[in-house]
Amino acid sequence: EISAKYIELKDELNSNQNDFKKQCIGNYQQKESDLKLEIDANRQEIKKFKQEIRFKDEEINEYKSALIELERENGKFSQELQDINDVNDRKIRELHDELDIAQHQSQLSYQFEKQIKQ
Repeated sequence: EISAKYIELKDELNSNQNDFKKQCIGNYQQKESDLKLEIDANRQEIKKFKQEIRFKDEEINEYKSALIELERENGKFSQELQDINDVNDRKIRELHDELDIAQHQSQLSYQFEKQIKQ
C-alpha cells in the first residue's frame, strides 16, 4: 500500500511537474511571441521614421537650394539697385552743377543788364 501510494504521489508529482513545465513553456512562448510582435512593430516604426527623416532631409536640401538661389538673386538685385543709385547720384550731381551754372549765368546776365542800364 505504501508503495502504491508512493507511486501514485510520484506520478502526481511528475504530472504536476509536466503541467508546470508546459505552463512555463506556454507563458514563455507567449511572451516570446508578444516580444517578436513588438520588435516587428518597432522595426516598422523605425523604418517609417527613417523614411520621414529622408523626406525631411530632401525637403531641407530643397529649402537650402532655394535659399541659395534667392541669396544669389538678392545679390544680383542689390548690385543692380546700387548701380541705379550710383547713376541717380551722378545725375543729381550733374543737375546741381547745371543749376549752379544756370544761377551763375543768371547772375552774370543780371549784372550785365544792370551795367547796360547804367
